[in-house]
Amino acid sequence: MRIRDWLPGFFSAVRACERIVLLAAAVAYLAFMNASYRVPISPRLEPFVWSGAWLVFVAVLAEAGMEMWVFGQAETRIARRSWSGLRVRLSLPEMARILRRAWSGLRGRWGLAAYGALMVAVLVPAGIAGWSAALSIKCDNSGAACLKIDNWAESHGEYFRQYPYDAQGNSDPRAAWVPVSRAEYIAEYGTYLRYDALFGVLCLGLALAMSVLWEGIGPASRDRRQLPSSKPPRTP
Repeated sequence: MRIRDWLPGFFSAVRACERIVLLAAAVAYLAFMNASYRVPISPRLEPFVWSGAWLVFVAVLAEAGMEMWVFGQAETRIARRSWSGLRVRLSLPEMARILRRAWSGLRGRWGLAAYGALMVAVLVPAGIAGWSAALSIKCDNSGAACLKIDNWAESHGEYFRQYPYDAQGNSDPRAAWVPVSRAEYIAEYGTYLRYDALFGVLCLGLALAMSVLWEGIGPASRDRRQLPSSKPPRTP
C-alpha cells in the first residue's frame, strides 16, 4: 500500500481528534465562565485564558495547511488564483462555488451536524457571558481604579488590586497594592477574566467554522467523493 492511499484516513482521524479538542476547549471555557462568578481565580491562569483557544485555532490552521501541502495540487492552484501578493482576488461566484462544494461534501453527515449544534450550544452561552463582561468593563470616575488596566494578586487567601498610574496619569509600577475583599475580587477580577476569555471564545468559533468547512472541501475528503479538477477539460 502506498503512503498516499492511507493519508486520507490519517487526516480524517486527525480531524476527528481536532473536533474532540475543540469540544473539550469549548466546555472548559464555559466552565471557566461559570466558575468566575463564584470562586476567586488565580491571576496565574490569566495568560492561558486567551492563549489556549488561540493555540487551538492555530492547530486547526496548521492541519489544513499540512493537508493542502500533502495533497493539494488542485487546491494550491485555486489558492494561487485567489491570492496575488496580499490582494484577495476571490470573486463572489468563486466563493459561491466553494460553498456549494463544501455543502456537497457535508450533505447527509448528521453526526457532524449534531457535533456543530453541540458546539454552538456550548459556545453561545460562553460568548454571551464574555460579551456582557465586555459591556460592563469601565473605569472609576475617581481615576483610582479601572478594570481594563488594574493589576490583581492573591496571597494566602488575601486579595489585592493595583492601579498602575499616579494622579497625573503617568505610569507608576510601584503604586501601592490595595487590599480588597473576596467578594470584590470575584466580582471585579472575574468580570475582567470573562472579558479576556471572549477572545478565546471567538477563536474557538472561527476554528469550528474552519474545521467544518474544511471537512467538506479538504483534499483528504476525496475518499468520499471525487475532487473537481482545476484543469479545463480537453477539447478534441
